[in-house]
Amino acid sequence: MFLARIALVIAGAVVTAPSSSRIQQLRWMSGCWEQRDRQSTVQEIWTTPDGGMLFGVGRTIARRENRDSTVSFESMRIFERDGKLVFAAQPSGQPSAEFTERELTDSTVVFANPTHDFPQFVRYFRRGPNGLHARVDGKMDGRDQGFDSRYRRVECP
Repeated sequence: MFLARIALVIAGAVVTAPSSSRIQQLRWMSGCWEQRDRQSTVQEIWTTPDGGMLFGVGRTIARRENRDSTVSFESMRIFERDGKLVFAAQPSGQPSAEFTERELTDSTVVFANPTHDFPQFVRYFRRGPNGLHARVDGKMDGRDQGFDSRYRRVECP
């Protein structure tokens, strides 16, 4: 009887295990991130991966003639579909685009959408406890293109 109960508990745990464990691997992305230089500030803010989803927002602020202005913005979310993570982004009010997980480790996630105009890849790399490297890349007009954002963790507003 005792062994039967243990077997039921173990079987129940396997059946009821949350399907969002993959999303929990991205907990390191949570928080406020910033890349700053003399001309601009790029920010990303990510929620915790609770409820099976991360939400993110980003913006680029340019400094021109003693005046700051937002030159681009983006809403993002990462969720699980059919056993893979999906990165959905809507930059500066454009239609949303989805990229499917290609690689997932404890410190890296790579999303791909080979049919998207540009980019075809969205990549995030953990750089210690206070660093986040984001890269978007792919082909544009038949040529390899890409750009990087190297963020440092900042206090959230």
